[in-house]
Amino acid sequence: MLHRSHCQFGIKVCFLALNLAMPAKTKLVRDSFTMPDGEYAVIDQLKQRALRLKRPAKKSELLRAGIKALAALGDAQLLSALSVVPAIKTGRPKSKKSGKGDAAKA
Repeated sequence: MLHRSHCQFGIKVCFLALNLAMPAKTKLVRDSFTMPDGEYAVIDQLKQRALRLKRPAKKSELLRAGIKALAALGDAQLLSALSVVPAIKTGRPKSKKSGKGDAAKA
């Protein structure tokens, strides 16, 4: 694999000089999700574990690694993994602001 330090003219020039195609840029997607506090805390535990293994990891890296691990499972294993994850109500929590709607309910 070429590294920027291997070429004084930059990685793009090195790829062109070696008649190699530049790797395509991956499109990134932003998303949000809801999960229980306890499961969310596991992300931090995994980040600390990765740090102890001298391989710091970001939250998104851990989630992406988990997706790759799930994708590698057979159907029965995937169903088994999903069976231990309880379904939760999705969406954003209701606002705790007191307003006109609260007075009407009282």
